Parts: sequence; structure tokens; C-alpha cells
Amino acid sequence: MCDYILTHNREIAHPVDDSVVQCDGEQVLFLRRARGFVPDPIKTNADVDQIIALGGDQKSTFAAGKQNQIILSPHIGDLGSEEMIHSFEAQLQFLRLGWELRKNTWPLIGTLYMRRRLLRADQTER
Repeated sequence: MCDYILTHNREIAHPVDDSVVQCDGEQVLFLRRARGFVPDPIKTNADVDQIIALGGDQKSTFAAGKQNQIILSPHIGDLGSEEMIHSFEAQLQFLRLGWELRKNTWPLIGTLYMRRRLLRADQTER
């Protein structure tokens, strides 16, 4: 028997995987930055303003630059299905809105497949 049951039916507004880290006693090595660590930016000495870097289509993730900060997306995963492609596009839109990144000004760094997906997403929004 139990005293209480806690349930919810809330929609998940922004799904994020769990982070995976490895500790050696002194340092923490991120194997996957996600819940709790993204989209917290990584500071750099370089000017990375309006640059986006896209990962491959099987282990998809991306990073965007704003001034001297690199903002990482959570791990998205294999883009072999429409559901995951929509997830990628939603994460990109969330990052654009949350960090006030301009569209159509990003030099693209990434696979040809990801460039096509990003350009197609921009064209459908017009």
C-alpha cells in the first residue's frame, strides 16, 4: 500500500537527454552535454558570432556562436526519421529564439546533408 500517487499529464515542451560525464577525481570530462549543461554557453577567446557548426546525421548535434560564446544543442541523435528531423529543427528554432540569433547570416560548417536540411527549413519558414 502507499499513501499517495503522483501523476502528471503535462506535455514535454523541450525534451532533453541526460548528460553523461566521466570524473577522474580532479576533472570532469563531458561525454555528452545535455540536461543541466545546455544551452549554457562555453566561453572562448575567438569571435564566433553568427557561426553555426552542424554534426553528422547519425549523431546529430549542433553549436552556434554569439560574440565569444559557443552555445551547444543537446544530443539529438540519428536523423533517419521524420520525427528526429523535426526534433532537430525544433531545437534549432529554440536556440535561435532563446539566444536571439539572426537567420540567414550563418556561415555553415558541417555535412552537406545538414546544410541542405537547414536551408530547406529556412525556405519553408518564409
